[in-house]
Amino acid sequence: MSKAIQWSLAGLWLGGSCMLSAAELSPHAEHEAHEHGHATLNMAVEGTSLLLELKVPAADIVGFEHAPHTAAQKQQLDAALATLHQADNLVDLEKSAGCQLQQVKVQHHLDDKASTAHGDIEASYVYSCQNPTELNAITLTLFKHFASLQDIDYQVMTQNHQGSGELSPDNPQVELQK
Repeated sequence: MSKAIQWSLAGLWLGGSCMLSAAELSPHAEHEAHEHGHATLNMAVEGTSLLLELKVPAADIVGFEHAPHTAAQKQQLDAALATLHQADNLVDLEKSAGCQLQQVKVQHHLDDKASTAHGDIEASYVYSCQNPTELNAITLTLFKHFASLQDIDYQVMTQNHQGSGELSPDNPQVELQK
């Protein structure tokens, strides 16, 4: 991943953190830092690279937020992580852009060492696109696999566009070319 993309995403996260801090101070904040049914997604397109970073409460992915206590919970966690490792389960990219998945990283803290009561799962996906100008939209198919997920706040940064919004099962598409 290029340093420029890393800095771009750091800016997105920092901007999102500042917005989140302001939202937490507001009595009318729509979402808190950790709200079941709600996730965040940062997207950046630079040159031929596309990067997606997702953060979602573990309860929406596996049904619990603690270390697995039973064999069934361990199987739930393994199955959910396997789904998250298959990027085709999460996003639909325009074929004409020629994007190929280069790297997947999925992290969780659902183990006995976890110190938080509310565990999150974080996933990042790096693509290399042959024709990035053909990448006009990204459709999230994540909602089909994790039914308790109700909405995703997103931020997007491309060479020509910066924006943010909210995705839902009824509105799962991010426009990249505006």
